[in-house]
Amino acid sequence: VTAKAAIEALKNHKFDLIFLDHDLEEKHYLEDAFSGTGSEVANFLANNPEISPRATIIIHSLNPVGVARMRDILQARNPVVYSFINLKSNAEKKDTT
Repeated sequence: VTAKAAIEALKNHKFDLIFLDHDLEEKHYLEDAFSGTGSEVANFLANNPEISPRATIIIHSLNPVGVARMRDILQARNPVVYSFINLKSNAEKKDTT
């Protein structure tokens, strides 16, 4: 899903749960982008608190800079940050026991 499509869906539907990834297109892995990323969607949500106001927002991404940016943008909406890097690390620890 693109950032534009996500924003349109948020405008037209109520959600109880919103998952935000940062890098939505391959080019986002290669550059520090804002436009078209999860940060753009996060910014839309932050500037429109009436959009799904009770939704739990879960931020997930392998991009730690993007995660931090989205967390900061959405601070007032108390997002949950789910780190795939930590999940991988925890899984690796379990494999060694």
